[in-house]
Amino acid sequence: MLELLFTTGKKMKTELTFKINGEELKNARKWIKEQVTKYGGASGTIGDRFSYIFTPTAIGTAVGVRDSLTGIEKNITDYSNW
Repeated sequence: MLELLFTTGKKMKTELTFKINGEELKNARKWIKEQVTKYGGASGTIGDRFSYIFTPTAIGTAVGVRDSLTGIEKNITDYSNW
């Protein structure tokens, strides 16, 4: 779900907040576990091996996870929420 939050006053600030649902979180955790099992547990210097990718579209927000060690991306979008 994409939320646009506007703060009013002298300065206007725009923030984007992206959320993943329980099914997407479950899919992400499963895939991350598979990646760590297959390619080892090495990560970046601050634990930044896996990144979440959010792509807003006209009908919903696609969600993916990227493994920076392998460059592999996995679509974890729960299309039933669209």
